[in-house]
Amino acid sequence: MNTADASIAKLDVALRRRFDFIEMPPKPTRLEDINVAGVNLELMLTAINSRIELLYDRKHTIGHSFFMGLHSESPIGDLAGVFKKNIIPLLQEYFFDDWERIHWVLDAYKSNSEPDENLCFVRKKKNAIGVMGERWNSDTNQSALADVWELNLKIFQKPEAYIGIYDKGTNESKTDQS
Repeated sequence: MNTADASIAKLDVALRRRFDFIEMPPKPTRLEDINVAGVNLELMLTAINSRIELLYDRKHTIGHSFFMGLHSESPIGDLAGVFKKNIIPLLQEYFFDDWERIHWVLDAYKSNSEPDENLCFVRKKKNAIGVMGERWNSDTNQSALADVWELNLKIFQKPEAYIGIYDKGTNESKTDQS
């Protein structure tokens, strides 16, 4: 524990002695009437938080307040901004830049089939191992190499990517059409 943490801990104890604290869990129902470009924010936040609770804990679920500035007439770019500036950085912090876990939170229904990878927020970087040369590719050390992940910035403007967070059927129908 460094000096800053120690001083904050003392302040935390002092505040807890003097005040009552009430837990304020996320309330996705506050978003029930908000559909941005066809994206049901209540269902999306519920799905994200269910996965965070499973992979981490309930204390780290995402609050509805991130989305309260949005309304049904908001453009998809506003939702993309919330994800780029708030949700993705928060997930990076929660999972210590473990992009595979972030992928599980945002892309659980999309990762089962190849065509849906184009709608994934986080995906394995193509040809990541190729940067090490031919010898590396044939070496046995390759199996120990961790996957390299990247943020798919192109899909932040696609409502189907957000819908795919909570709607398994949307992704299955796209796979059937391929």
